[in-house]
Amino acid sequence: ECEEAAHRRDEHRHRVHREPVAHEHRQEDVVDEADKANPRHYPLHGRITKYAFVVTTKARRRLQAAKGIYFPDPIKATAGIHVMKVLKALELDVELARKLHPHANGATAMKAMADAEAFGLIGCTQITEIVYTQGVDLVAPLPKEFELATTYTAAVCAGSTQPESAAALIALMASADTAPLRLTCGFEA
Repeated sequence: ECEEAAHRRDEHRHRVHREPVAHEHRQEDVVDEADKANPRHYPLHGRITKYAFVVTTKARRRLQAAKGIYFPDPIKATAGIHVMKVLKALELDVELARKLHPHANGATAMKAMADAEAFGLIGCTQITEIVYTQGVDLVAPLPKEFELATTYTAAVCAGSTQPESAAALIALMASADTAPLRLTCGFEA
């Protein structure tokens, strides 16, 4: 699964970011010429600028045009809670209510979107849950002003019965040698 994800990631590497949008169409279907000219399309340093307004307007239009929006549980899942905050910030939560398809978690939401018969669907969850889902392509991150980063940490418990093994596992997962694998599976590094 990670090898297939690597191929998709390489095709969309300039788009890999936090809390991305997954879409079942190819990138060319949803990326216009302005996107191709500037793949980041975010306000610099988080400033709210005229450019940020253009990005927000584009995000609103794409969400409004979607036939369905698949995402994790908006009450229990961190990513789902965040998606609802974004929809509320864009004042789309009520307007798009009939198009929303929440699922228990992001992986389940992406699988359901991949299995759906309809076209024009958008999914939103963590990148790690998008890149390994067959039938779903990573297209673009949420605009910078709406991103949500997840930081993963690891530690050895003080009462661990195998502290050396735990420390070795953590070192392996965080090593430079495994960075390409982390990128392939959707982590930033």
